[in-house]
Amino acid sequence: MAQTPEADLYLKLANGFELKAKPAYQDEDIFTFNYLEIFQNGKMLFKDTTLIEYTLQDSLYPKLYNFKNHIELLIETAERPNKNMIYRFFIQDGRIKKTDILPTFLTIPKDLDRDNKLEYAGFWDFGEVWGDSIIVTAYNPIVFYEITENGIILDFLTTIMVNTHIYGQFYGFYFNEQIEFPYEENSLFSKEIERIIKK
Repeated sequence: MAQTPEADLYLKLANGFELKAKPAYQDEDIFTFNYLEIFQNGKMLFKDTTLIEYTLQDSLYPKLYNFKNHIELLIETAERPNKNMIYRFFIQDGRIKKTDILPTFLTIPKDLDRDNKLEYAGFWDFGEVWGDSIIVTAYNPIVFYEITENGIILDFLTTIMVNTHIYGQFYGFYFNEQIEFPYEENSLFSKEIERIIKK
């Protein structure tokens, strides 16, 4: 049975932010925390008393962005056996205004569409395959998010263009196992993932 670490986590970020959490799970590859608390300048902004597990010591997350009118805090959650997700906290005037969920991103932001702006890219779920005579997989779009002065914004045009190239047409911004495609070892999806990582 995996052992959990004994010490609570205290993590200081920029702009007076601090994260506190308790150890949840540890094995050779996974190290998670729960009961997350978010503070800014000593004031508690958020307290999660659920058993959601957070990976707070990843190389990419947590990540804090200070935009013109608000702050965005990205924290990765452990969703095993499914793909991890990012909880995004929108913070303004010392309060969390809203939260949403993003896919975990493949790399640090890069200029992925040659527009001289930085983008993140990721996808929502692990691609599974099934079938007998024809091996198929689900529609699993690669989604792009551009970093702008107003926040991390879904890059509609790049997402539509890239997935139209991969799948022949655009079927939406989310994973959909009802839409099936023949699976090939060197698919256009895999080639695009490789391009993003190596760029």
